Amino acid sequence: MSETKAQIPVSDCPASPYAIDMTQPDGTKISILGKGSMKNSWTETLDGYSIVKNKDGVYEYAQKDNNRLIPSGFLVQEDKNNVDKQNFLDRQAKHLRSTITAEELSSARLTGKSADNDPGINLAFPTQGTHKVLVLLIDYPDLTATHTVAEFENFMNKENYNDTGSFRDYYLKVSGNKLDVNADVVGWYRADSAYQYYGKKNGYERTRELAGEAVDAAEAAGVDFSIYDNDEDGYIDGIILVHAGQGAEEGSQEDYIWSHRSSLGSDYYRTYDGIIINDYMVNPERRVWSNSGAGGMVGIGVFCHEFGHGLNLPDLYDIDYSSAGVGSWGLMAGATWLGDEKVPGFMSAWSRVTLGWITPEKVSSGSYALAASTTSMVVYKVNTAVPGEYFLLENRQQSGQDTYLKGSGLAIWHIDDNRRVSDNSDNADESHRLVDLEQADGLGHLYIEDGASDDGDLFPGSAENTSFTDASSPNSKTYNLVASGIEITGISEESGIVNFNVSGGDERYDPVDVIFSLDLSNYAGAQTPPYVYGEWDNYCTNCNVMTDTDDDGIWIDTISMGRGDYKFIFLTGVAFVTGTDYEGFSGLATDCNVLAEAGSVFTTDHYFRSLQVLGETEFQFYGGNTVKWNDCPVINLTMNITAANSTEAIANGVISNDDSLVLTFTSSQGTVDFSAEDITAAGGIISDFSETSTSVYTAIFTPLSDGATSIDVAAGTFTDA
Repeated sequence: MSETKAQIPVSDCPASPYAIDMTQPDGTKISILGKGSMKNSWTETLDGYSIVKNKDGVYEYAQKDNNRLIPSGFLVQEDKNNVDKQNFLDRQAKHLRSTITAEELSSARLTGKSADNDPGINLAFPTQGTHKVLVLLIDYPDLTATHTVAEFENFMNKENYNDTGSFRDYYLKVSGNKLDVNADVVGWYRADSAYQYYGKKNGYERTRELAGEAVDAAEAAGVDFSIYDNDEDGYIDGIILVHAGQGAEEGSQEDYIWSHRSSLGSDYYRTYDGIIINDYMVNPERRVWSNSGAGGMVGIGVFCHEFGHGLNLPDLYDIDYSSAGVGSWGLMAGATWLGDEKVPGFMSAWSRVTLGWITPEKVSSGSYALAASTTSMVVYKVNTAVPGEYFLLENRQQSGQDTYLKGSGLAIWHIDDNRRVSDNSDNADESHRLVDLEQADGLGHLYIEDGASDDGDLFPGSAENTSFTDASSPNSKTYNLVASGIEITGISEESGIVNFNVSGGDERYDPVDVIFSLDLSNYAGAQTPPYVYGEWDNYCTNCNVMTDTDDDGIWIDTISMGRGDYKFIFLTGVAFVTGTDYEGFSGLATDCNVLAEAGSVFTTDHYFRSLQVLGETEFQFYGGNTVKWNDCPVINLTMNITAANSTEAIANGVISNDDSLVLTFTSSQGTVDFSAEDITAAGGIISDFSETSTSVYTAIFTPLSDGATSIDVAAGTFTDA
């Protein structure tokens, strides 16, 4: 089995919704808006016409040619007497953009990033506990910094920074104090090239160059990178890179870097202080938008959004921009920009649950009340009869971190965990999203291109919608259009508290943790971590290598799985022994179900079985045992494993050459022609070898000199029966 490599797609932020002022080369001042995201961006005037730069760098109104935007020849400027230009605009549709195919979008997401272009890192920053993050500040020879290290230290760490809160404040609030991120800010360092060299138009590779330069400068300045490996796995959990100037997400300006999270890859990663530096998040120093009177130092919004990617959350806006995703109801979408980016909204209930900050309370019937999510860690979950598909209920109020939301009330989130993918396209299909907000007014503004959040999205909201059932609009049917039977009725809001009734939830379908445990404590050789693979129907979100945290030979993998039928394959032949270490196996049956109920413990030495999960379950794999299958014949697996040499401990570690020692060899497994020739004694002689009982042997060891010694048993002696 080849080494598992982290797959980190380039993930970024949506374009800023704020206009910026530009001056054309002829002195004409115009206001423009950026649209889209790093992989699929364009620029518009405030009245919605798409514009592009011509070869001289001057903005012209755009027209489409073979699905691409090209200059029209008409400059963007106030010129009401230009009849030809006005006639052209009268014929043009607004919000034009280049057509990008799914294949192109996928290629853009993964440019320069693959399993082979990665030194191998953990997928995420730790989600709980107190941890350190390194912030590197870097400017350019032709664009120097205007804000100090001290300012960014306050921005990242200071309690109630600028009366709106710091980066650290945000994550303490949204996690319910479960994640405390302490930033060390260093710099400013100087890049090797001009700022445009690293800009969006030149691709991700140039940003990786910049990040590598910043890391090198920090190493030269004496930064100890080892203290930022919070989980002590040999890899920094992510650095935050801050570059001088603005970000390309303002106005879709391709001369600058679009804020994103990615990794340096095999060409650019560094190893300093014994630690690999690979994962990075990049953000700008400043904002320049004009229509809100903002500008100046950057806000925390995009920093928090990109760090959300660092925690392994996907984008919840629609990355192909055919819809609005979850709009401004979640940090991983438009809430990034709320409050002039200085007061970003809370994460959605799904994000907080996914990160382990909230355990939702499963409900099927009854009357309930919810306080605002900014003050409460309570989220309700109502299951459908489809494994992995359910509704999350939370109360969003225009207060605290959510002050700048578009409305207040009950948020009903339609979740389908089966849509979770690894390429950041989880919410790109507006007809079937991973995370979808059921919009109370039934108008579906979040499902359309250039759609936006409004006060009709939550219940009751401006639509005064007090019920959510199979027959309502929107409705509680599953994505396969089958009635769920779920009814959420009597929805009301008073003094910031939301009240409602629930009936019809399915108590059966709730993902449980299935613990796979492999006991290799009797295997004396070096143990390469084993794997458990399976056909999990997308429930296996953490099928990673098994771990032995206590170094006791017990390997564990915990897999969160919805109740249902699955198949698993336990890979040992390439996990802890090589292909030449076993002779084969027999008696496998692939159509036999194991009923896994709460509290059940199964022991097995089989490779391939079917599994039905009904509750919290632990599977333990021990060589020599047989599995207890429901309604299935007992089937034994025969596998001859070549054991590595083992060392016998001698009492006190030292014996005298005047004495002899009786050695006893006891095996919990079968043996193959075990004889005195299979025993090697350093500094002594073995004699009088005999089998005293089944799998119990004795021998006399006579030392030839004083000192420490070791007794080795040859490979191939023991067998898994």
